[in-house]
Amino acid sequence: MSAGDFTLTKFDAHSQEMLTDAYKAITKLELWETMKEDPGEGGFMFSDHEFIKKISANLEYGGHSGSSFGWTMRIMQRLALEGWDTFLANVKKA
Repeated sequence: MSAGDFTLTKFDAHSQEMLTDAYKAITKLELWETMKEDPGEGGFMFSDHEFIKKISANLEYGGHSGSSFGWTMRIMQRLALEGWDTFLANVKKA
């Protein structure tokens, strides 16, 4: 399983779609190191940081609520902090 392939994770198909889209946007923008940072007050859902705006503008998935965007960004932050191999070991289907 290559980095960014969420098909063998415990996440459902809809979540996999959101995560894959975010992964591609963050990779394209080369923002993995930035994703390790705390987005500050309001978290990712209400952040006005420029890097969050850039990621949002580069997403193809059009069905995010504030909650799903915040959840997706927290998963991406976890991935950035843990690295792909550790992240996958923790979220792989049983």
